[in-house]
This record gives sequence, C-alpha cells and structure tokens, in this order.
Amino acid sequence: MSESFSKNWDYGPAQKSLSERLKDAIYPQSPVKERIDYVCRILDVQTSRIDQIYNRLYERDRRLFEYLVSFYMRRDMSRAKVYANELASIRKLEKVILHSKYALQAVRMRLDLVKDVGDVAVTLAPAMRVISSVRSWLSGVLPEAERELSQVGSVIGNMLTEVGHPPSSQFVFEAGSEEAEKILNEARIMVERELKKTFAEIPTTTTETEKTSV
Repeated sequence: MSESFSKNWDYGPAQKSLSERLKDAIYPQSPVKERIDYVCRILDVQTSRIDQIYNRLYERDRRLFEYLVSFYMRRDMSRAKVYANELASIRKLEKVILHSKYALQAVRMRLDLVKDVGDVAVTLAPAMRVISSVRSWLSGVLPEAERELSQVGSVIGNMLTEVGHPPSSQFVFEAGSEEAEKILNEARIMVERELKKTFAEIPTTTTETEKTSV
C-alpha cells in the first residue's frame, strides 16, 4: 500500500496543493475506509433486492411445477409442455439471480478483509471485474441494480487509481482476471448445489408414442 493511500485510509489526504484543495471543495473525496463501507452497504442492499426477486421466482416456480405435474398425471402432454417450457425459463432466470447473489456476497467478504488493511489492489481489481459481470447479468432483470453497481465500479476504480494501479493497468487486468474467475466459479458451485437441493427435476413431457415414432 502506498504511503499516500495509507494516509488517506482513515483520515483522507493531507498537505494537498491549492488546486487539489479547491478540487476537493467542489468534489469532496471521503476517506478510503468510508468508501469501502459505502460499497459494502450498496452490495448489501442489492443482495437483499436479489433475495426478494428470487423469492418471487421461487413461488412462481412452485406453482408452475404443481400445474406441470397435474397435467402430466392426466396425460395432457400439450399443456404439460407449455408449463415445462415456462418452468425451464424461470429456472434459467433463477440461476442467474442466484449466481449474482453469491458473487456479490463473495466480493463483500473480500472487501471486509480490505478493511483490515490487506493488499488493496489485489482485492479491489477482481471485485471490480466481478461487479461488472453481475451488472451485465442483471441488466434486464434489475435495471436499478445495474445503475448502482455501475457507481460501485466507479468508486472501486478511483480507489485503484489512488493506490497506483488504475483499472486499465496490466497489473489490474491480470490480477483481476484470475481472482475474479475464482470468485465466479465459487458462486457457480454454490448455485448448482442450491438448485439441486431446492428444485425437483422437471418431468419429461414426451409420451411413449412419441418416443416410438422417434
């Protein structure tokens, strides 16, 4: 951690030039620790919203599955197929939502470590890449989350610049890529476990006659 960044950790920058003080007067720069706390709060809010959406999807999933099983038991395969297709679409969305949730939680945990004054650049670079990925996943589902996560990305980018590794630097790209992929893989594994534990398998809607003709 650079000396200037360390000074800015709790108390903000000191002994600035007149032009820098004027800039701060117009665009106040809060201490790094406060900005990390801000990012953590935003991630907590987004995780809570994601949970709400997931719960609604889960209830719809449950109802659709009941309808599907009902028509399947009556051998009404045309209607069963309609519900099976809709249920498959819902479960794809649920997977995206869960992946976003676990990825943000993993970033949140790593930011808590940064608050204990760890290696800031190594932690923030992958966090920025993960947040960028989650933003793209949620763009059509939670537009508000996309906007707020964009702000989070800007805050992290500024902190990386202060520590001497702007987001465009080769160091940040390399460190961020490997660790970010690790975070996303961790989240992906948790999603698969959750889905396997929570959801019953969608019954096939292919009749014996259809199988024979095939």
